[in-house]
Amino acid sequence: MFGKSISIDVKKNDEDKFEIIRIVKWNNRFNPTYLLKGAIKIKDISKTATLRQNTELKLNRIDSTERYIKTWEKYQDKEKANKIKEVEKRGFLTIIESKRISENRYKLLFDKNENTHNWINIETGSYIDLNKTQELPSFSSYEDENNQKLICKIIEKQANSILVEMEHEHSIPDKTLFYASLSLLGDKIMNDRRTKAIEEIRNNATPMPVLSAVLEGVDY
Repeated sequence: MFGKSISIDVKKNDEDKFEIIRIVKWNNRFNPTYLLKGAIKIKDISKTATLRQNTELKLNRIDSTERYIKTWEKYQDKEKANKIKEVEKRGFLTIIESKRISENRYKLLFDKNENTHNWINIETGSYIDLNKTQELPSFSSYEDENNQKLICKIIEKQANSILVEMEHEHSIPDKTLFYASLSLLGDKIMNDRRTKAIEEIRNNATPMPVLSAVLEGVDY
């Protein structure tokens, strides 16, 4: 094949395409040309390319962080749903009388009914809400300042009563009918902390700016 200032030998390769196999003549002595064959990788080393690579890395980190955050948010939603199911499964324990036995400890006498067996295996150390109505708690119910709940911790279980401890200055009125349910306050506090931590990671406001990269194993 002949050009204006060059002539080359070509042949068809296995893909039925012309392949240059030899430069016969090249008249431009100021721009020497060499024929090379092999695996060639073209790489841009300009400042623009460096900027582009850095931008791409940052975008990948953002995408990686969002994947982590979405995974945690899905986990939180699933955990909250499981906690609510557990509360619903336990139902209410009807408290018919309360007796103060020390400064912050009370003995709660309960009425045995078809729902009492759901409370037999409840662990000591569990927190319960005391309500005057049969209203199961939700994660949003603790935000209502007008709906202050009596929350106490189970210390001991007996045949017809449970011993509880109040951790705040509230007191339990005597001879008042209450409906006890598992408390979600501890779970709400934990979820609020997680949500705050997730938002700080999303907004890159943590004391450790590379936390999101560490969590996802991204180089930084």
